[in-house]
Order: sequence, then C-alpha cells, then structure tokens
Amino acid sequence: MSLYSLVASNPFYLRIRESKADRRASDVFPGDVSGLILDFGCGDLRVGEVISERNPDAKIVGIDRIITQNNSDFVQGDVLKLPFHDNVFDYVFAIGALHHNNDVPSQLNEIYRVTKGGGEFILSEETYVTGLGRIMLSLNDIAHNFWKQKPHLYFTFQTYNEWKKMVESAGFKFKQASKKKAHLGLMTYYVFRFGK
Repeated sequence: MSLYSLVASNPFYLRIRESKADRRASDVFPGDVSGLILDFGCGDLRVGEVISERNPDAKIVGIDRIITQNNSDFVQGDVLKLPFHDNVFDYVFAIGALHHNNDVPSQLNEIYRVTKGGGEFILSEETYVTGLGRIMLSLNDIAHNFWKQKPHLYFTFQTYNEWKKMVESAGFKFKQASKKKAHLGLMTYYVFRFGK
C-alpha cells in the first residue's frame, strides 16, 4: 500500500478533502448554474460532484489524463486534443490544472474551441508573488505528485498578469478576478472569469 493510499483513507484527510471541494465549488460557481460544464483537469471529479449536487440542472463532464476513479462522467484523454466537438460547453473550469502542462497556450486554445459562444471559462490557479513563492509552489506539487506516485507533471506557474495575458491570447475576454487567499505573502490564489 502506498503512502498516498494510507493518507487518502484517513478520516481526517477525507474531511479536509470534502471541505476543500466545497470551498472550491463555491469559488467557481457561487450561485446557481445550469447547462453543460467541463471540469478540465478534474482529478477525482469531487469539485464537479459538489457542483452537480447543488445544481441538478447542470451536467458535469470531467476530463483528465490520469483517471483516479471509475466514474461514467470521467473522460480520460489528451488535454491538448480534447475529444469534444467545437462550441459544446456552456462553462469550462480548471482548478489548479493548467500549470501541469508544458504547453499551456495549446490547452487554452482547446478550451476556447470547446466553449460555446457566450460561454464562460473559469480559471483557478495559484500565482506567485516572488521567486521564493514560485519555488514553494513547485516543491509543494513535487511532494504531492511523489506521494500519489503519478507520472511526471510539469510545473508552469505564472504571475497574475501572465495568466491573464495567456488566456486572453487564446481569444477569451477578461471579466473579473477575485483573490481568495495568500500564503505567507509569497503566493496568492485567484479565480479568473473570462467570457467567449
């Protein structure tokens, strides 16, 4: 049994996981939502499940390159070539997922392609304020991935302005960003909202 399996089955860890999923779901969709929603880089789809439980008129589809559970709402696939038609999703959200690829612009182009006209892309990412913050973010992810014994993931952390500019370069229009929390003044967590 792996270290991650031991930690993941601990009741204390499960309570923290549920609390975090609830908080992230509220960050992404603070009110009611309906339509077809893509959870890009969904991990275990828990945030999507919370959103679905709160919004019975919403249909959540999760895509990730690594599937951690057997769930019919998961699609295992290449995030650089999404297996969906153009202009399908009313909303696409990505929580801490885009920085795990070395070709973020291509991911954003794919997200733009599958988002309906008038749809919305919600990006939730930690940003760094200082070089030390960037190192701390990378070390956190390295440790997390080591414990989960997953394949190599890239760490392409950006500043607030870098994320905003990259998403706008894909064609999205910036709507707003909200600052959620800071870590020792070195890192900040933002939820960006963009329209198509």
